[in-house]
Amino acid sequence: MGEVNLEIERELFRQFIASNRIDRYLWHLENEKRRDRIFGDLRDTSYFNQKKITEVESEKEIFEFLRDRNIDKEIYLICSEEEIDGSLVHLSELDDQRYWSAEEILGYSRDQKVGFFKNHEWWFYILK
Repeated sequence: MGEVNLEIERELFRQFIASNRIDRYLWHLENEKRRDRIFGDLRDTSYFNQKKITEVESEKEIFEFLRDRNIDKEIYLICSEEEIDGSLVHLSELDDQRYWSAEEILGYSRDQKVGFFKNHEWWFYILK
């Protein structure tokens, strides 16, 4: 597991979660035992700010989106898999299937203020 960075996570949630739901997510972040509830709620994409979420067909479209933005700094990951949760990875590392085989994964480029989400049903979303 990487080192969980609450500052980045708070920024991500403030950026992409519906305004009436932000406090709930920030509350989840305050306690490690509530952390796994984050993805239970996100399975319903209505929790996202609908102006900032776009469904795409696959992780390939997410790669293209990130590459088009010249993401050259690390991407922060929040993941249902403990060994990935809190990791910082470069875009080239996201080609590793172990990231995409996780039930849920949220990625965030703090530099570009964009992200992505993959849920347990293999639905992919760009966050911008």
